[in-house]
Amino acid sequence: MNYKKALDNPIFKTICNVADGLNYPTFVVGGWVRDLLLKRKRKIEDIDFVCVGSGIVLAQKICNKLGKDAAL
Repeated sequence: MNYKKALDNPIFKTICNVADGLNYPTFVVGGWVRDLLLKRKRKIEDIDFVCVGSGIVLAQKICNKLGKDAAL
């Protein structure tokens, strides 16, 4: 899997914009990253993030930004 293509999904831009607005450094971590590096296929809906700040606040703001498109 191509890194650029994998990161082109709009969810990354949304999370980046919200995290930047909160001034929370935020990183993609976990199995999704491992599988990307190992060139394994992985579903986009299983992505773990870590932020330096309140994860609850970040999640709430992302949910608000996504609106009806947010999957809870």
